[in-house]
Amino acid sequence: TLIHEITHQLMNAWLPRLPVWLTEGSAEYMEVPQYLHGRFEFAQIQNLLVDHFTRGDSRFALTMLRPSQLLLVEPKEWAIALAGDNSTARENYQSSLLLTFYFFHLDKTSEGLSPIFQYFRDVEKGTPHPIACEKHLVRGRTAEVFDSDVRSALRQIGLHLELTSRGGREW
Repeated sequence: TLIHEITHQLMNAWLPRLPVWLTEGSAEYMEVPQYLHGRFEFAQIQNLLVDHFTRGDSRFALTMLRPSQLLLVEPKEWAIALAGDNSTARENYQSSLLLTFYFFHLDKTSEGLSPIFQYFRDVEKGTPHPIACEKHLVRGRTAEVFDSDVRSALRQIGLHLELTSRGGREW
C-alpha cells in the first residue's frame, strides 16, 4: 500500500492529465518488482508479474476487463466500483496493472519501439489523453484486434486471460 500511494505522490503533476487506469496501473506496477536495500529490481519483472498473479500455478486463469473498455473507464465509474462491488474494484486494479505492463513492456511498433514513451511526451506537451491514446496506444486497431493483441502478448509471458465485459463503450 505504501509503495502504491508513494507512486501516486510522485505522479502528482501527471494525475490530472492521465486516465485513471494508467495512474492506478502505474501504482500497481510499482508493487511488482522486488524492493531490496532501497532499490527496485526490475530485471525479472515479467517473471515477477506472472508470480504476482498466479502464485506459481500456471494453470490459473485471470480475468481482465476488455482493454478496449478499460481505456474508457472514467474516474467516477472507478470510484463507484471502489465504494461498492469489491470484485469489480479488484478487477479494475488487476486489469489496469496488466494493461500498464503491456504498454510498458510488450507493446512495440514494427521498429521495436515502445509507443507509451511517445504517448507520455505528447501528453506532457499538452495533447489531450484521448488524442495521444488513439495516436500512440491504439494506433488504429479495432477493439477486437486491440483486445486480442493485449491478450496474446500477456499469454506469451505465461498469463492466461479471460476477458470480461461490463457492456461499456469500447475504444
